[in-house]
Amino acid sequence: MNFDQMKQIIEIYHCGSINRAAQNLFMTQSSLSKSIGALEKELGKKILVRTYTGTSLTPFGEEILRYAQDMLRSAEAIRLLARENTLKRQLSLRVSAARLRFSSYAFLQVACRHIHESIRVHHIQDSISGVVFDVMNEESEVGLIYASNHCLRKVIKVLHNSGLVYTPVQRFSPILLLPEDHPLCTFHGNITVETLRRFVLRVPAEEIDVFHNMHHEVAEMLGIQKVIEEEVDGTYPASDPASLSLAPCSGIYERIGLEVSRAIQMRQISLPPLPFEFEVGWIMQSKNQLSLMAREYIKEIILLCTGQADIG
Repeated sequence: MNFDQMKQIIEIYHCGSINRAAQNLFMTQSSLSKSIGALEKELGKKILVRTYTGTSLTPFGEEILRYAQDMLRSAEAIRLLARENTLKRQLSLRVSAARLRFSSYAFLQVACRHIHESIRVHHIQDSISGVVFDVMNEESEVGLIYASNHCLRKVIKVLHNSGLVYTPVQRFSPILLLPEDHPLCTFHGNITVETLRRFVLRVPAEEIDVFHNMHHEVAEMLGIQKVIEEEVDGTYPASDPASLSLAPCSGIYERIGLEVSRAIQMRQISLPPLPFEFEVGWIMQSKNQLSLMAREYIKEIILLCTGQADIG
C-alpha cells in the first residue's frame, strides 16, 4: 500500500472510469489496473466493481476512500505548513544590536532589497545583555555585539553556556562620541588618557555580569573613577554634557560615504593608543540555521567592517 494508490482510488471514484482516471493521472489504463489489482491482492479484498456502465467502489473500497481522502487533506495541510514555515524563515529579518549604529544601515540595505515582497522586519538597539536575551528568547534571530579583547574568553564562555554561538567580525580601536557642546570638542592640544580621567564614563546598564564588569574594567584602564550606567534609548543626555561615551569602532561611516555627524548625530573624536580593543561579532542560537535575509544582513555587516562580504 502506498500514497499513490490512495490517490488512484480517489481519482477512479471521481471519474467513474479507469480509463478517464488513468488519463488524469498520466498513466496507461493497464498500469492503473495493475496498481489497484496489486493493492486488492495485498489486502485480500476487492476494491473496484467493473460493469458495462463504468467502474465503482465496493463497500470496502468506499471505506478505503474515506481514509484516502483524509490522507490527501493531511498531505496538503503538511505542504501548506512547510510552505508557510519556509516563507517565514526566508522573508523575515529580526535583529538586535548593541550600540552599533551602523547595524541599522546594514538592516535597511537588506530590507530595501525585499521591499516588494511580504516581509516581517524587527530591528532594535539595546545593551549587550539585552541583545543576548533577545537571541536567547528568539525575539531576534541574530544579535550584533561587541566585547573588549581582555574579557573575550569570559564572554564566549557565557554565550556558549546560554546555547549561543559567537562569530567574530573585526577588531577596532575605540573612539569618543561627544555632543557638539562637550568641552573636549574645543580642546586644544592632544587628547591623552590623562585628559580623560577628569570625566565620567557613561555606559549602558548591563544585567549580565560579564558585560557589566567589562565596562568597569574599561573605565579602570582609562583611569576614569566614575561610571554612570544608563538605559539605552539612542540619545545622549543633555543634562550631563561633561560625560564621555566610547564607540566600539571607527571609520565605517566614512567608508560608506556618510557624514559621521549625520549618521550618528555626535562628534567623533580619535583617541591615543589604548591598552585594549573592542571586537565586533554576531551571535545566534546554536540549534538554528541562518535564514536567507539574516545571511544577507551578516554579509552587509562584514562588508561594512572589513570590506569583504564572505560569511562562508
